[in-house]
Formats: sequence, C-alpha cells, structure tokens
Amino acid sequence: VLDPVFICLFDMGVQGAALATIISQAVSAVWVLVFLTGKKTILRIRLSRLRLNPKIIGPVLALGVSPFIMQSTESLLSICFNTQLQRFGGDLAVGAMAILTSVMQFGMLPLMGLTQGAQPIISYNFGARTADRVKKAFQLLLVCCMIFTFVLWAGCMLVPKAFILIFSSDSALTEISVWAMRIYMGTFLFFGAQIACQQTFIALGQAAVSLFLALLRKVILLIPLIFILPLFFSDPENKAVGLSHSGWRGTVGKIGKVTVEKMAEEFGTDPSQLYAAIGPSICQECYEVSEDVIEQFKEAFDEK
Repeated sequence: VLDPVFICLFDMGVQGAALATIISQAVSAVWVLVFLTGKKTILRIRLSRLRLNPKIIGPVLALGVSPFIMQSTESLLSICFNTQLQRFGGDLAVGAMAILTSVMQFGMLPLMGLTQGAQPIISYNFGARTADRVKKAFQLLLVCCMIFTFVLWAGCMLVPKAFILIFSSDSALTEISVWAMRIYMGTFLFFGAQIACQQTFIALGQAAVSLFLALLRKVILLIPLIFILPLFFSDPENKAVGLSHSGWRGTVGKIGKVTVEKMAEEFGTDPSQLYAAIGPSICQECYEVSEDVIEQFKEAFDEK
C-alpha cells in the first residue's frame, strides 16, 4: 500500500520505497509489542521477566554465530571480488560478477528455506531421542537440496545465457557473463550437501562444527584464493593444464618454470606452444616484506 503512495503519488522514487519499508516495519513491530503486552495473549511479555540467563543465551548465541557468518561474509566476499575484478577486468568484470552473485543468491534462498524449515523437525526428534526420524529427516533434506542444486547447476551449465538475460541484454556483458557463469557455478552441484550438513549441525546443537563449515568455503578457502597469485598453463596440443600458486616463496623457487618442466615430463608439453596466464594477487602497495625476503629475490633473479 505504501510503496505506490510514496513512489507514484508523492513521486519520491527509491527514497519513497525505503521510507515505505521503514514505516511498515515499524508499524508491524509496534503492533506485535502491543499485542504481546496486552490482555488478549496467553503468553504476556513482562519487563520483570526480561533478564538474560547466561546458561540459556550462551548456547543460543553460539548456534547463531554460524548463520550470522554466512550472511555477513557475503558483503566481505563482494568487496574482495569487486576490488580484484575492478583492477584486472574493469567495469565489465564487476558487472558480470554482480549478475553471478544474483544468480547465486537465487540459489541460496530456496536452500535456506529448506534447511531452516527442516531444523525444528530435526531438533525436536533429536531432543526426543528418536534417532531414526532424525536420520530420515536429514536424508530427505539432503535429497531435496541436492535435487535443487543439480537442476540449477544443470541450467547454468547448459543455458547460462537464459539466466544472464534476466539481468542484462548488453552483448559484451552477456558474453563475459556466460563464460564466467560456467566457472563460478561449476561446483554449485555440491553446495546443497554443504548447506544441508551445516544447518543440520545447528539443529543438533553442534555449534563448533557448523561454524567451521560456515568459515571453510568463504573465509578459509575462497577469500584467500582471490588474492593469491595463481599461474595457469594450458597445452591444447596434449590436452593438459597446469596450475600453481606463486606466492613469494613459490616465485623465489621459480614455481612457474618447475610447473612447465613437469608438464613437459608428464605430457610431452612443448613450452613454445604453451598458453600461460597470471591470476590476480595482492599488489606491491598492499604487501610489505622484510629485508631477508628482498635478498632472496635478488639472489634468485641475479639482481645486483
């Protein structure tokens, strides 16, 4: 009701939509508080009872850390991706990343609905010590999540352009997004299992395991991989690829040369026919090293 009033009638645009959202949320909150403190409810909120019990609030906060990290790290992940993409790919790469992120969120929301809907069922049966029903509930949740991720993964692999055109019809952006879609969503097939297990651990009260799973994909693996210096090698003649991480130790050890020599040994790769690419890394302005590291570079590359 408020959106068309503020947007169309008062011609406030996006500000009107934001104001409508704030007002509606505030009115809803006030209504709920009035109801819960009134005489018509069986369970009434009383200020005298609103005391934090560490024994109760502690486990609640511990279990809430995992989903909090999953949601909060999305912003951190976007910052890391956009920073590197802007530096190495420009506005077109950033635009493609925005589309890919939107598709990922499209996949995430149903999965969150499925897993959060299953949590009360699993928790109840776990508390009732009915292990068979816990197993059946988890198995059903896992199957549903895997079916959904398989369908979306198959769509992204087979017809990525159909998803891209939902967000943009620009030919250049569509071209790079189609190429990137198959890479970005390449392992989404297994994401259903990861989130099903993580949310089940929350339902079982296993806060530490759930927290580890929440940190593993984004914080431990994905964000560091955005900033390291990967070297990609492609040998189309022998259908072989090579990938190595060239951090400062790898660079001093000439890991690129070692990788090419290993490919020649294993696949018969001719270095003159090899395609090579250098991935993104932290720039020299953001990474300080000590004098001993500088000396190792001078020795490795004969710099006087």
